[in-house]
Amino acid sequence: MPTIVFLESNKSGSSREAIRAAKELGYETILFTRRRTFLSQREQWPDVDSMVYSETLDKREIETRLQTIRIGQSPLAAVVSFIDGHVHPAAELMEKFCTSKLSTAAIGLMEDKIKTRDVLTDTSYSPFCSVHRPADGVAVTLQRHLAHLPLMLKSPRSTGSKDVLKADTPKQLRKGLQQLSHKYPDQPILLEEFLPGPQYLVEVIVEAGEVRILAVIEQEIQPGKRFLVTGYSVLQDMDAEWEADLHATVTHIVRAFGLETGACHMELRQVNDSWKLIEINPRISGGAMNQLLLTAYGVNVVRETLKLITGDTPDWRPKHRKHAFAQYLTAPRPGRLRRITGRNRAREYAGVVDVFVKPRRGQWLNEPLSMGDRYVYVIATGGTRDAARATAKQAAAEISFHTEEIE
Repeated sequence: MPTIVFLESNKSGSSREAIRAAKELGYETILFTRRRTFLSQREQWPDVDSMVYSETLDKREIETRLQTIRIGQSPLAAVVSFIDGHVHPAAELMEKFCTSKLSTAAIGLMEDKIKTRDVLTDTSYSPFCSVHRPADGVAVTLQRHLAHLPLMLKSPRSTGSKDVLKADTPKQLRKGLQQLSHKYPDQPILLEEFLPGPQYLVEVIVEAGEVRILAVIEQEIQPGKRFLVTGYSVLQDMDAEWEADLHATVTHIVRAFGLETGACHMELRQVNDSWKLIEINPRISGGAMNQLLLTAYGVNVVRETLKLITGDTPDWRPKHRKHAFAQYLTAPRPGRLRRITGRNRAREYAGVVDVFVKPRRGQWLNEPLSMGDRYVYVIATGGTRDAARATAKQAAAEISFHTEEIE
């Protein structure tokens, strides 16, 4: 039985669904993880044939283990990851151990936000951006950027909106630079022009150089200290000219990176009839995305992606087209979870296809400062885009968090 090795996974979402898909496709599965809790919860991972703990998930350590671990009597079909920061090392290992190849260099560029901006320098797709280096003085950087406010400040390897700050004023810019410099003293900070307007998530597959847009999703961003996306609306009835312009933009960006084979998703905003890239990542979006696309199109994207990676023939053809919306919920206040109520009432709404609750009783719920602080999602369909959105939001409103008060 051929084997697929996964570098890290979450307990739910696209990365976990990829492991399940690998089993359904007939592969033996090995999961390398640095999360000790996964080993103590081994019974919750029936789709993982072998789980290996690695403190750092260092690529050289994994390489050594792959050389010494006897993977059955079968070939290694793929080394993959659907988790930020591990996609590029997995592609490098796959280059060494497997016959099927991905666009490793392109993946490495996409995983670094500064390298991403370097790739798109002098293109119309990149907003104004600048880099604050550790040796630069905060006062000097502040003076150089006053005319460009408001700005977004980012760690170049931040994930899930954890280290993304907005600065509207000189005081906020100084504070943001100091905060990120203190947290990451040896790393540069990326400063980008703040772009107003609607934001779109575009799920993309590239196969032998052919660029295919799997889905376009309009995002709703929750106001607060961080820019967390809490609403995802799959667009089904796009204007033909608008869609063609978007496809041309996506194709140009993909080719700028040199991506010939693999998956990626882009976050884009349209400003004054011009598309601007907010972010690009070399994998399908996490969380509910695979389930949302399965609902909207009947396509299990992680399953077909694994087929692409292993040299099989994927099938991206939609089995149906439905208006679908995913609504996420964050905790109204930090605290230790006592219970979550209303999920059964939410499931009873006509059009609701999935209600997922991530935290368990006793877990600490955080203030919403990263995408990981989204604890529940509801996916619904409807006869129209607005109807799907309304159903998801009404069902989600049935759900309540009950936490212990902070002493």
